[in-house]
Amino acid sequence: KNFLNLSSVCCLGSDGTPQGEKEKEERPPELPLLSEQLNLDELWDMLGECLKELEESHDQHAVLVLQPAVEAFFLVHATERESKPPVRDTRESQLAHIKDEPPPLSPAPLTPATPSSLDPFFSREPSSMHISSSLPPDTQKFLRFAETHRTVLNQILRQSTTHLADGPFAVLVDYIRVLDFDVKRKYFRQELERLDEGLRKEDMAVHVRRDHVFEDSYRELHRKSPEEMKNRLYIVFEGEEGQDAGGLLREWYMIISREMFNPMYALFRTSPGDRVTYTINPSSHCNPNHLSYFKFVGRIVAKAV
Repeated sequence: KNFLNLSSVCCLGSDGTPQGEKEKEERPPELPLLSEQLNLDELWDMLGECLKELEESHDQHAVLVLQPAVEAFFLVHATERESKPPVRDTRESQLAHIKDEPPPLSPAPLTPATPSSLDPFFSREPSSMHISSSLPPDTQKFLRFAETHRTVLNQILRQSTTHLADGPFAVLVDYIRVLDFDVKRKYFRQELERLDEGLRKEDMAVHVRRDHVFEDSYRELHRKSPEEMKNRLYIVFEGEEGQDAGGLLREWYMIISREMFNPMYALFRTSPGDRVTYTINPSSHCNPNHLSYFKFVGRIVAKAV
């Protein structure tokens, strides 16, 4: 009983009011949505009609005339993305089924892709498609707009120099169903470039003798960590003067790619079936470091790729 009384006292503020109620009182009132304040439905309807006309144009740059208006539409009706991201359509949840579901035992029959099968926010009725009514009105509006003018929208995104996640169309990152494959690929590559931002890649010098490229390269690189192997290789041939602007690196790759199949190292042998492809040499154990050499060869191949 004393514990319950103490707990109730701890939940009171300095003025004797419960902390939960006090926080509710201090919370500022929510502002009305921008779309409700502006009420530009007639303008958006006119914009939609113009976009339908531009869809018939063979000039892909013609849609850029209305790009500012399309951006304004998304800024007005997609303002809740940061505060209330969709729960079931985030990038993580879209891929969650890959690790949760076992792979199919046999190929599934090919059926036309439907919005309901690709996006949980889209439902399908006989002979018609509609956006789920459980979504906020603004979300329904810009999803319907994006679906209707998907062709024009993707033309704008292809020619945009702004990163998709930073521009006015950032909300589409959470609704990738309306994006064409090449637009998704462009976004994916930009995200990969962002991962490398701030990571300074240093040149890693590799000193080799031209007559012992494989052995010297192994000595220089086999103890390097995976992070160090991500650095740019700078090739120096002993006894030769020259600046590696890319030509020496290409030459080094050519030499080492031949040497790794040299029978003297007993790492690989030609396949008995066709005498063209290579397989692991069963006698590679004659070299006590053969496993370390195989790992080195794998790293070189990965680096080349």
